[in-house]
Amino acid sequence: MQITSGRLSVHVAKPGSVYAGPRFDWTGLVTQVTLDGSHTFCTTESAAGDDTAGSTGGIGLCNEFGLQTPIGFTECKVGQQFPKLGVGRLTRIDRRRYKMNYPYPIDPFPIRTSRGKNWAKFVVDPMDCRGYASRLTKTVRLADTTLTISYLLENVGKKPLQTDEYNHNFLALNNTPTGPDLELTFGMPVRAKRPAPGFRCKDKQFWWPKPFKDTAFWTPLLGVTRAQQVDSWWELRQRRTGQAMREHVSSAWCKSAVWGTPRVVSPEAFVKVDLAPGNAQGWTRTYTFEAPHS
Repeated sequence: MQITSGRLSVHVAKPGSVYAGPRFDWTGLVTQVTLDGSHTFCTTESAAGDDTAGSTGGIGLCNEFGLQTPIGFTECKVGQQFPKLGVGRLTRIDRRRYKMNYPYPIDPFPIRTSRGKNWAKFVVDPMDCRGYASRLTKTVRLADTTLTISYLLENVGKKPLQTDEYNHNFLALNNTPTGPDLELTFGMPVRAKRPAPGFRCKDKQFWWPKPFKDTAFWTPLLGVTRAQQVDSWWELRQRRTGQAMREHVSSAWCKSAVWGTPRVVSPEAFVKVDLAPGNAQGWTRTYTFEAPHS
């Protein structure tokens, strides 16, 4: 479905159409953002026909609950189901630890959708799963050059919901390759937890001195948990043209990381989810977009 603010044109996928895997949230999946009819910001996880990065089918601005350990997986027995928020009840088929790219059988959650000219709304209705149950409401809304994704998660089950959520952000500003033309800036001082090939990280800056040629990298960032909520943002900029986008999260980050390939950069800002039965938690991810200098 296409929504627009006039300056922004955004494609939001119908749940289960563009993506129907066991990893990413099926709702509010933004496959492309176009500014002023010509400047694009999103891409696919891997190029067509290329699986060298171990693609799990990610595209655009797609989020995930429970990257490393989904709700209820630890105590889930083989043959039982565990809930993957925004997706459905997944079946554990062996005793191996959880893997994000494992083909777990999916019993999809029921999803209701509605839309207007500049907004799209998704409601994931509850299905009990061994005492876990939730209602997720997500709204994508546009205003001028701003895209806001609002989340409301309600615990309607008997057990607590403890996990995290992040947006993967598969980005390629006008298909700019990962290299010297790109600069990633954070609202707080950050540093890489472990070295990764091809990039530099100092204070609030993250950059690539040369074109990135390796297959892929993923590095956690240190320093984000001490930041104030006002500093919970990142910005990716094309140095030569000035094309840029920024994400601000309404909650302080519980952790952060950067993933990338020669054609994709993905800043990841995580929000902690900790909900007792009967409680609700809401947060927003606000994206702003800039056109190149004339």
